Amino acid sequence: MTENTNNAAPQQQTETPQSQPEQQALFDADLLNDKPADAPADKPADKPADKPAERPDAAGIKAFLEEKLGDKKSELEGKTDEELAKLYDEMQDGGLKPEDITTPDDMPITPEMRDEVLALAKEHKLPKETVQKFVDMGVKLQQKNLEFWDTTKKQWREQVEKDPELGGQNFKENIRLANQMVREFAGSDEQLKELQDDLILLGLGQKRSFIRLMVNIGKNFKNAGLPGESGSKQGERKSTASVFYPGMNQ
Repeated sequence: MTENTNNAAPQQQTETPQSQPEQQALFDADLLNDKPADAPADKPADKPADKPAERPDAAGIKAFLEEKLGDKKSELEGKTDEELAKLYDEMQDGGLKPEDITTPDDMPITPEMRDEVLALAKEHKLPKETVQKFVDMGVKLQQKNLEFWDTTKKQWREQVEKDPELGGQNFKENIRLANQMVREFAGSDEQLKELQDDLILLGLGQKRSFIRLMVNIGKNFKNAGLPGESGSKQGERKSTASVFYPGMNQ
């Protein structure tokens, strides 16, 4: 009887209200597992460690290198057995060095990412030319993403400029009003700088819905007088024109 009671306990716990928030989590481990939360996970079978390949003798090393180098096998002439063995070992792990991985100056690779690439290349014995091709592909994908983001922000700006309410003859005045509301309600100068950075990062300074929000807030204050119009705070603060259409004169 005692064993039946213990087995039933986990089922009662999953039905209590306290466990509901955990069950709603996406990809929660307990949701994807039929076992009770406190049940030990199955231990995977131990995989035998890969036995390192034995290095061939001097003749085998030389034959391997000559095959790999092909027309350049003359470079092996005059090298000692020790030098040939070192070259053999380098070719076994791809012969890749940190400085062999290059990226454009405006898209530098982090040391952590470089280490991951080196480890992957060594694990799969990839030649450095192949590794660089994969790195170049990653750079190209990132550049395409940046181009897509720039195009998206440009389309957002065009939507504002063509908007019957926000654009046209009212465009400059509406942008000025939106800027004024951002400056007034962002908080301290430090908080304003934080908001500016967020607007630039997220592209919200080009987004019609956000500009409309700021303009509507400004219009609601218009009859009573815009906050900060007669104060010094607005004049002292850095303009956010760089956020809402950089280069526009307010």
